[in-house]
Amino acid sequence: MTSIVVLLAVFVMTLGNVTIHATVGLFGRSIGIGEFQVGVIIASSALLFVLTSSRWGKFADERGRRPVILWGLAGAAASLLLFGALFTLKRGDIDVFVAFLALLGARTIYGLLCGGVQPAATAYMADITSHRDRAAGVAMVGAAFGLGTMVGPMLVAVLVEHGFAVASLVACFLTVLTAIVVAALLHEVSPTPAINASPQTASTGRITPYLALAFVFHFAFAELQATNAFYIQDTLKVDTIEAVQRATLISLAFATSSFIFQVFAVRLLKWSPGKLLSAGLVVCGGASVACLMAPDFG
Repeated sequence: MTSIVVLLAVFVMTLGNVTIHATVGLFGRSIGIGEFQVGVIIASSALLFVLTSSRWGKFADERGRRPVILWGLAGAAASLLLFGALFTLKRGDIDVFVAFLALLGARTIYGLLCGGVQPAATAYMADITSHRDRAAGVAMVGAAFGLGTMVGPMLVAVLVEHGFAVASLVACFLTVLTAIVVAALLHEVSPTPAINASPQTASTGRITPYLALAFVFHFAFAELQATNAFYIQDTLKVDTIEAVQRATLISLAFATSSFIFQVFAVRLLKWSPGKLLSAGLVVCGGASVACLMAPDFG
């Protein structure tokens, strides 16, 4: 039961985050906020994650995983509620710069409080599983994250016709319910004893190229994620609601195919990490070019 509660927290956190990513760009444009300012709003939480994740990790080791997860859920709920309130604004209701600062503030709350949830959830799954089952248990956190990235776009696509605020408020409600479940059912367990790494495994020299590759890939992916909805609207000349719906369908296609590949195809193919990296980069590069050349949505 405790593992399900932890995975539920990761799923709901991811779902709420995706609803904001899917809507804040075109909402900002609709009230006069520029694309650069939207990028700042989105990037602020990532920057805060970088600055606070290690502190949350230390807090989780010293005080337990449960409070970190609860703080994250509380921060996510507050952030989603603020976004929901701001998403009811129309152009001219408020000064554009004030609106930008308000949206940035809502995202800052998320960035400050939510950076420890996924690491704490991963650590908790490691704590409650045996050494033999630990990899599978930790992988379930990634599966919960993947499911959140799938359900979030579906939620936005279905609800955006009723207004930008609805999806974020629904996500807020689900986050509050999840926080109640975590508070009631999740109990602390003894942390997994640390294993002293050998000098060879402790060295970062061997993994530096992979860290650099991961940075470049996520840098490019973040650019696509931030500009996707703008590109759809500008290329297809559709209204804001339709642009959001089509952009979320693209996000859903990405999340679904990624989830299926990670859960099933990787195990069936049994490719080496090097082969997976090479093939993945070729496919991603080709797909990006294909999207830029696409004459229509289909």
